Amino acid sequence: MEDASFVNIGDRVGVFFSSTKKKVKLIGFGVYLGEEIPPPGVMFLGLDMHSKGWETAKIQLDSGEIVWGCEGWWGAEKYANLNLEGRVVEVVLIEDCRAGKVEIEQEEQAPPFKPKNVPQEPTDFLDIFE
Repeated sequence: MEDASFVNIGDRVGVFFSSTKKKVKLIGFGVYLGEEIPPPGVMFLGLDMHSKGWETAKIQLDSGEIVWGCEGWWGAEKYANLNLEGRVVEVVLIEDCRAGKVEIEQEEQAPPFKPKNVPQEPTDFLDIFE
C-alpha cells in the first residue's frame, strides 16, 4: 500500500487544524512547496520554529495563503479527501487558528494521517525533530 504521508514538491495536499472521529476542521487544500525554515512567530509546541532553525513543510493554499506543516495535520489530497468522508467538515481560516480563535474539539483526537518514522514512545518528544 502507498504511504499516505509521502508527497513530492508540487503535489496537492489537504491541511486540517484538527480531526475527531466525527468532525474535521479543514484549513484547506493547496500545493506542497517543500521543506523550509518558517518565518519568526511560527510556533510548534510553544517553540518558535524559526529561532530553532527547524524546517517544516511549506504549503500554498488555493487561496494563496502559506500554511506551515507544523500548524496542522496535512497529507496527499486523495487521502485528505478520504478522511472527510462520514465526518462533519468545518472550514476554518489559518489566521483564526494562529490567533487561537479556533478550538480543538474535546472528543478524542483522531489524526487523519499516521505519521511515518515517529517513535511510538520517544523518551523526549522533541528528540524526533533534531
